[in-house]
Amino acid sequence: MPVYFYHVIAFLLGFILDCIFGDPYFMPHPVKAIGKLISALEKHYLGPKEIVFSPAADDQKSENQESEIPQSEVLEADGQESNGTELDGTFDENVETIGQANGSIEDEAEEAMKSMPEVDEYEDWKNLHEDVIWSEGMEEFDWSQTPKKKVTEEPVELVRAEVAEMESVKENLDEPLTPEAKKKREQGRTTVLIVLLCTVAVADVLFMGSYFIHPIVGCVVEAFLTYQVLAAKCLRVESMKVCKALKTGSLKDARRAVSMIVGRDTANLSEEGVARAAVETVAENTSDGVIAPMLYLAIGGPVLGLVYKAINTMDSMIGYKNERYLDYGRAAAKLDDFVNFLPSRISARLMIFACHFLGASFDAPEAERVYLRDRLKHASPNSAQTESVCAGALGIRLAGDASYFGKLVHKPTIGDAKREIEPEDIRRANRLMYGAAILCLLLCLIVMSLICYFGLGGKEMIEIMRITSA
Repeated sequence: MPVYFYHVIAFLLGFILDCIFGDPYFMPHPVKAIGKLISALEKHYLGPKEIVFSPAADDQKSENQESEIPQSEVLEADGQESNGTELDGTFDENVETIGQANGSIEDEAEEAMKSMPEVDEYEDWKNLHEDVIWSEGMEEFDWSQTPKKKVTEEPVELVRAEVAEMESVKENLDEPLTPEAKKKREQGRTTVLIVLLCTVAVADVLFMGSYFIHPIVGCVVEAFLTYQVLAAKCLRVESMKVCKALKTGSLKDARRAVSMIVGRDTANLSEEGVARAAVETVAENTSDGVIAPMLYLAIGGPVLGLVYKAINTMDSMIGYKNERYLDYGRAAAKLDDFVNFLPSRISARLMIFACHFLGASFDAPEAERVYLRDRLKHASPNSAQTESVCAGALGIRLAGDASYFGKLVHKPTIGDAKREIEPEDIRRANRLMYGAAILCLLLCLIVMSLICYFGLGGKEMIEIMRITSA
């Protein structure tokens, strides 16, 4: 029997194990080992992170208020949502006060603005109050009283032009590079190379060594490693904690639950904002956590699957646009964009096709329409691919402005708000994720079986078995 046949069986068993057991918290996990290696290299090159002290969220006293977080101004280098559970450090839900506005200054500013030409009310308010944030003793600010930003629908050509312009400006700002920036970029490339080489070496020893002992032993080891690379049930379990908290718990519990799976600030999110953040995470990680790993596992087994997870983990940990990581994490972020380019688009198409089989709650034609219109409305070339499909399929609006590390980040919206988002949309997003995953599984199994049958001696083996039995 061809060894490749065992690879097909291991791929199927790994997917089934992930659907049944989810993330194996009770045993050593290869991604955790990769994360520790990345942290050690980062500390070696950049030194320890700054320690930030901030009060616990929701007026609760925290036993440990030390929080190692990067002083980020925006997002990861590729613009993607970061998975908080994979980062080295934790995110505090509070935003600390830096200063308070003086009343007389506000009055003068208001009088001066009355004589100015009409501008966006939201920009007026933001400029006037940009130095006013939270303090531990202040009551919770009522964001509903702030002016709303005027949102207009932008054609996709304009969005593409803006994205291209942003990339051009970013490249121009990078030139000429300072010696320090060049050094950090070189260190970042070295970090990527070391992590990938270590991952390949260890995974190859486990994979090839087990098959050298016996094909059945190799099949078992490969199935186990495949199971650890996939994250379908883990994504569903963590996101459904948010759904349950919104339905039966308090808003505080929902904010805490969603903070475990997103990188944005969650302390002041409304119920709608919490639900939206959870749906966006499920939609984006349908590609990053499920479909993309499945494709790489099918092509190159657990070795290539773990290489993909290593790249994804590096992007989650060091792929930020801030002073610490802008140059150091550039190689990891760009590599993550590259390895996710095709999988994200395949994931989007699988999700659209899955809508036909998931019931009346999913609108396949609308998913296709919004996907074609909004798939490029993101700083990352990949994240909006699956988010746009999910938004169109459910008839909701995703993305938009969000706060990261105390800074407001302006992002275009994705989808049309045909109705208000609700907690049940988290469950629907998970159904869409599983629908796409099952379609991907069937597609991979069919292709792998055909390769085994026609290209690797499977046809001849079956013929020999038929003659022997006769």
